[in-house]
Amino acid sequence: MKSLQAREFAAIALSILTAVGVSLVLAVVLVRRSARHDALSALARQAALIAEQTKPAGSQLTSLGVEQARHRAAGLASDGFAPVCVHSSDLGRARRTAEIIADALVAPVRCDDGFRERSGGDFEGCTAAEIDQRWPGMRDAWTFSAALPGGDFPWDGLDHLRSELAARFPFLTERTCNRLVRAYGTLASEIFGDARCTEDLGRSLCADLTERELNWMTQHEWAQTADDVLWRRSKLGLRASAAESRTVAEYISGAAGAMQRR
Repeated sequence: MKSLQAREFAAIALSILTAVGVSLVLAVVLVRRSARHDALSALARQAALIAEQTKPAGSQLTSLGVEQARHRAAGLASDGFAPVCVHSSDLGRARRTAEIIADALVAPVRCDDGFRERSGGDFEGCTAAEIDQRWPGMRDAWTFSAALPGGDFPWDGLDHLRSELAARFPFLTERTCNRLVRAYGTLASEIFGDARCTEDLGRSLCADLTERELNWMTQHEWAQTADDVLWRRSKLGLRASAAESRTVAEYISGAAGAMQRR
């Protein structure tokens, strides 16, 4: 089992908290479930991963994996680590690892298929040099000049982008501007378009999430459930009450119903 101590993730944890505007979480520990297929070829690992995706409940930890999970859980407990929640994918080995650790730390487990390991296809197990040798030019064709949606700004241009957003939409708070540019990059301005005041954004549904932003998520980012909005596309679930989460779910359900009636 490969695992990393909380101190090694301090910088990552701080960046996550800054992005979502949360100051309650003090540390994040990442633990990898035992690697069952390390001795297999790249093709065999890919086939095993695909099989695991189709029958997630059938993939179980080996006895060694259970021992490793218990060892890691004991170490975290002795360090005094007390998580609010243990997040895991819904695949069998990852889920069982999470359950063992959560039992030792007396914390709930939250499973989400968004945490599933993904197959790299033909590139699985290949180094960059091997990819370039076997598929000349393909790697550059994918990533050389293409920016991710909203990522078409210089690596050091985040502060400038935030200032532009605040100047164009002065009714947005500094905290909201920080979250928006980190979540959407240059697309943040498109979300709010011709808005001139907070009333143009619709209701505030949860924390600083408005109807305007939620509409964008459902129309452009495939958000279909409250979990999509609050946990997968953002981490606003960390700031949402149970009532606010229900409000988001009801709004999405109502919007979907309205679309079906058209």
